[in-house]
Order: sequence, then C-alpha cells, then structure tokens
Amino acid sequence: MPTYNKFLQKLQLTLCAACLNTERYAGHSFRQEGTTFAMRCGVPVELIRIQGDWKSSAYEHYLENSLQDRLKAVAIVAKHIL
Repeated sequence: MPTYNKFLQKLQLTLCAACLNTERYAGHSFRQEGTTFAMRCGVPVELIRIQGDWKSSAYEHYLENSLQDRLKAVAIVAKHIL
C-alpha cells in the first residue's frame, strides 16, 4: 500500500478514536495547513514548493495569510497615501 494511503488510513483511525467527525478532515487538509504553517514559520517559498513536490506555482493557492499579515500590508500602503 502506498505511503499516502497508509497515512489516510491512520488518520481515519485516529479521528475515530478521538470521536471526531472523519468527514471534516482529509489528507488534503494537511497540504493546505502545512503550507500555511511552513510560510508562517519563515520557510522560504521555494523550499515550500520543493517540500510539496510542486512543479509549478500551484502551491501559492494554499498560502493563507493571517489577519496580522493583511493588516501589515494595509499599514505599509497607508504610509504612502497622501
């Protein structure tokens, strides 16, 4: 059995043991959250792309910016407004 399938099987068993709704979680959930977590930890985006085995910039779709990051962007722009 491929590693990903083993991971999914273990995930389902763990969720069931924790009495969590297994329909709310999927293997893909970890791809998105892992990408966002790596970015927030300061991992360079090129390494995020390599870790996720992306051949394109598709990983950028998974990057979620925090409210704090968005507010920083607004503050930078606001400094340049007359």
